[in-house]
Amino acid sequence: MADSPKSKAAARRKPRNADPMVSPAVQAKIGEQLRGLYDDIKSDPIPDRLLSLLQQLEGAPPAAPASRDDSDDGSRQ
Repeated sequence: MADSPKSKAAARRKPRNADPMVSPAVQAKIGEQLRGLYDDIKSDPIPDRLLSLLQQLEGAPPAAPASRDDSDDGSRQ
C-alpha cells in the first residue's frame, strides 16, 4: 500500500524531535535575559495618554455586555 501525497507531506513537516531538551545552562541564561528585559520595562514611565485613558475607564460606569446580532456588522454611522 503506497503512502498518499498528503501523508508524505505531513511526514516531512513532523519535527524529528517532538520533545526538544534545553540544557539547564541555556534555561538559566534565557531566564536571566528575560528578567533583565522585564526590569527595564517595569522602570519605564507610563505614557500620559495611557494614564488618561485609565482614569477615564475608572470613572466610567461598567459597560453592559454587547449582544451579538448577526445583522449588525459592527460599524456605527
